[in-house]
Amino acid sequence: MATEIQTTPAVINYIHKKGDDWTPDTITVYDGGTVVDGVVVGGTVRNFAGYTGRLQIRTVLSNDVIITLTNGAGITLSSLGVITLTMTAAQTAAIAAGDYKFDMQTTSGAGVIKTWIEGSFTIVTDVTANS
Repeated sequence: MATEIQTTPAVINYIHKKGDDWTPDTITVYDGGTVVDGVVVGGTVRNFAGYTGRLQIRTVLSNDVIITLTNGAGITLSSLGVITLTMTAAQTAAIAAGDYKFDMQTTSGAGVIKTWIEGSFTIVTDVTANS
């Protein structure tokens, strides 16, 4: 019997208001373990010390880059396996309302590249104008 090993990224689909700060929940990455009722049992958190991160939001059809986030500029990676993503209100205001795609990957100090999350990113028009 073959063992199935999952190496595809987690899929997360974001919907966000144009012109608002974007601070989604943090993501904690575990090596090993089993997910039971949405909770990781066993395993150890990934130590991201020495890693760099990069997230790109792109147009769906033409694949044009809309924005890139990197370490210290929208991405924080911790030694406790936590990925924190942020964009300022000014950054989201600069993105046209519409449907996009994104992924986020890290590069280890040894040069190993791993994509952790991917999905859709939808920007919707804000009703209240920012002044």
